[in-house]
Amino acid sequence: MPACGPGFAMQRGRWSAQVSGFYGRSRDYLLFHWRPAIFVENIDARQFGLEAQARAQITPAWSAGASLAWVRGFNLTRHTSLPQRPPLTATLEARYAQGGLSAGVKLLAAMRQKHIDYGTGGVDGFDQGPTPGHATVSLDASWQIQRGLTFSAGIDNLFNRQYSEHLSAGAALAGVAAFIVFSGGPLAWFAWLLTEEALLAGMIDFWQMNSARSWMNSQISIDFPRKSTNINHVLPFYIAAV
Repeated sequence: MPACGPGFAMQRGRWSAQVSGFYGRSRDYLLFHWRPAIFVENIDARQFGLEAQARAQITPAWSAGASLAWVRGFNLTRHTSLPQRPPLTATLEARYAQGGLSAGVKLLAAMRQKHIDYGTGGVDGFDQGPTPGHATVSLDASWQIQRGLTFSAGIDNLFNRQYSEHLSAGAALAGVAAFIVFSGGPLAWFAWLLTEEALLAGMIDFWQMNSARSWMNSQISIDFPRKSTNINHVLPFYIAAV
């Protein structure tokens, strides 16, 4: 799909902003029909959109940001909307970061999506009907325990809002009923983040222990230098050793 996309970016002191847009047209766009019959159609399509972001560093520790995203698509062959396009979405965020600690709160608001084409879409989803607008609040925090190792946790949908995501991946799979899935209830999560550099260093330190090194020498004869080892080759040996 030939496309063009102008953009603009600026930074002045503690403020930064950027705006970008795109326009594209295709004369051979593949449109998947899932309801009532399954077939693929070649159509003429046009789509365009806009993204904008702004951020302010209020103090050395506190920052705030906002974003806006909008996209629109048209099926020029059937004179309908192009399916599986997200609604107008905006976010507001405040974040605190000091040393190895970071915490933030984010408000996400999505407008009602009424520009749909029921039963059509792409490989992994199709339009199932209009979706109402919604707004959710999420919290997150992270702690960098040491270089390369970070613990993160958060709560999504803090105020228990019931809402539906317009883009439901996997809805077109065989055997999945055609209905809109609503999300409700706060969701708590946590995660450990270990960078590739830290993982590689940890594995090599493990191998340098006498027992591990003896085991490795009895199985293979490969030298693993600390700075030049490819992690994609090392990982299978690490799993086998453990």
